[in-house]
Amino acid sequence: MKRIIYFLLFFCIILQNVKGLDASIAISTFKTYNNNYIEVYAQIAASTIKYKTTDSINYKALIEVIYVIKQKDSIVAFDKFVLDATAGKFASDLLDTKRFPLKNGKYQLEATFKDLNKIGNDHIYRKNFEVNIDDNLFQLSDIQLLNSFKKDSVESINNKLGYFLENNPTAYYNRNMTKLGLFVEMYNSDKAIADDYILSLGIDRLEGNGNITNIVSISKKRGPRPIDAFLHLFDIKNISSGNYMAYVEARNRDKKLIQRKEIVFQRNNPFMFIQDTASLDDAAGTFLANLGKDSLRYCLKAIQSRTRGDENGILNQVIGSDDVKVQRNFLYRYWLNQNPTNPIEAYNKYMEVANAVNILYKSGFGYGFESDRGYVFMKYGKPDDVVTVEDDPSAPPYEIWVYYNFPITKQSNVKFLFYNPSLAGNDFRILHSNARGETNNPRWQITLYKNAPNEVDGDNYNDATSMKDNFNRKASRYLEDF
Repeated sequence: MKRIIYFLLFFCIILQNVKGLDASIAISTFKTYNNNYIEVYAQIAASTIKYKTTDSINYKALIEVIYVIKQKDSIVAFDKFVLDATAGKFASDLLDTKRFPLKNGKYQLEATFKDLNKIGNDHIYRKNFEVNIDDNLFQLSDIQLLNSFKKDSVESINNKLGYFLENNPTAYYNRNMTKLGLFVEMYNSDKAIADDYILSLGIDRLEGNGNITNIVSISKKRGPRPIDAFLHLFDIKNISSGNYMAYVEARNRDKKLIQRKEIVFQRNNPFMFIQDTASLDDAAGTFLANLGKDSLRYCLKAIQSRTRGDENGILNQVIGSDDVKVQRNFLYRYWLNQNPTNPIEAYNKYMEVANAVNILYKSGFGYGFESDRGYVFMKYGKPDDVVTVEDDPSAPPYEIWVYYNFPITKQSNVKFLFYNPSLAGNDFRILHSNARGETNNPRWQITLYKNAPNEVDGDNYNDATSMKDNFNRKASRYLEDF
């Protein structure tokens, strides 16, 4: 029983091992009394790592990492190592920090991540950066973004000022993260200023219209030192979703700016969005002002195929909130973002298509644009060709949609296969597609032709991925040759 529980808890991670590695990199520049150096922070998402069992409860991951730092055509630094991680019930993201001493100049980092438990899924990352620290001028290091920090006396590369620093190379703070830490070092204030100065740290919101709004800031007086450092943890529990900029700046006694450093991060806090908008009424007096509860829900569901990531999570929360003011505000902000000068035109054009798709693909299981075909239509547009087959003797009715040009994924000749296994009206479901990020089913033929199990191509039905060809069996020819 214990083995079964551990397996189920970990199963969701194993299922996602078909993905390529998702690795994030961040670089910060620092100095010691003798030289300059960079720190390279890496984070690899646990959901994209292949874990192999080591015993009844533990799983092991092996990630090979190669760092190559180039200056023009010359390699100036190199490191190759393996991240070795063991997980029990749950796996967490892998984190790593490496230091490289470098002289002032312009460089390129090439980072390669390879999952040794999988084949052919290298993740290669390239980033240009510059080291530029003058020993005679006041300088700020780059800002190091943190998830948290805690007191720790054990000496390590991530230990500074007596604290263990948990880096955040992704610059992304999800709904469960309530703290954001900043670490910065200051250099040569004893030479360049020779007096007390003011160090300020803060967070600005980057508005969609180009404006910047300060959310929170603190200021501290610092004395002259050759090398100094500062660490602070901001509470971001009540900061809503959006793009933000953390900053550190130094000013002299006359409040004249000496130097400023910035770093952009993203916050996902859908619950805070609902709290924020409940007291506002951005859409009052607009083209959405007269939409009732049912119409708002209809319009919000119509744009679900067009929202991504955090925005989609917020949209689901907004639909579930049942608050018409929140729903109207979200819808207005969405269309204002699509067309800042004429949001009503963008709204009307889109909803005209959504209404037509709703009628065309309505199946009795939600709106027509919520069906698989409707969703694909609203997400990618009208297909260039549609092949409808209702007379394939071993298969239920099916359709093949063809997109000759597919700019979203930079593919060509993209196809979607929909089928109607229930034979009920418009109940067509997506079975297979070669579009990146969509349902890709290697055994689509076996599923489509399940009524002919004795005609699989091969001796083993469970391992088969294709059917024997015959005159009436057309789906494979349409998908491969059309």
